[in-house]
Amino acid sequence: MNVQIPQDILDQMSSIIAKMREFIDKYHNNTSVDDAALQRKTVISCKSLSKEVKRLAYLYNYTEVSELGSNVIDVDTCSLAIEDLQAKFEVLEYINGLRGENFLTFDNEWKNRIRSYVGTIKSILDKASIENERLKNSIFSKLNAFSAELDKTKTSIQSFQDAFLEMSMVAGQSAENIKPAVSLGLKVMKAFGHLTDIANHPQLPPPDDHKLLPPPDDNEDEQ
Repeated sequence: MNVQIPQDILDQMSSIIAKMREFIDKYHNNTSVDDAALQRKTVISCKSLSKEVKRLAYLYNYTEVSELGSNVIDVDTCSLAIEDLQAKFEVLEYINGLRGENFLTFDNEWKNRIRSYVGTIKSILDKASIENERLKNSIFSKLNAFSAELDKTKTSIQSFQDAFLEMSMVAGQSAENIKPAVSLGLKVMKAFGHLTDIANHPQLPPPDDHKLLPPPDDNEDEQ
């Protein structure tokens, strides 16, 4: 994604996804309307709204956001699809904010915590069925470069950002089994974002006991 998405467009997309969730909530709270009819209306409404989210994303060359597909046939599958859309939107937001090279200083506990995430991400990717071997190798290369950066006093997070972008691209190509890796990458990106805010605004409180980045679930690399 080469063009930065304006904040008002991101807000519009977020509002549309929230509206989709409202339709799901209304369905679950329904006590009087015919269930089958309301379910059809809910699914149709959510599919229509998802097309607008996709249209806005495509305007800025972000093609990993897709509309709700033909596999969405009831409220349950619709809810799952909306969760997936929300996750992809969060990835879009973070990728959209990646501009320039940022350096952070980590203490040993932060470094060990981040290394555990990188190791788990690599384990997930190693087991995943990724058809694009070149892209897979590129992700590993960037993760290895980032691991080397962690040995320095000031760590450039650019290589991790680039790896995260490529992981989201692979996930957008229907490589379902790497979604846990993208989820872990998103947690790391959120922690980096908060630490960058602290570095740029010293008046902000420091993270409490490294709770921003809890240890990755031992079962995540088995998903």
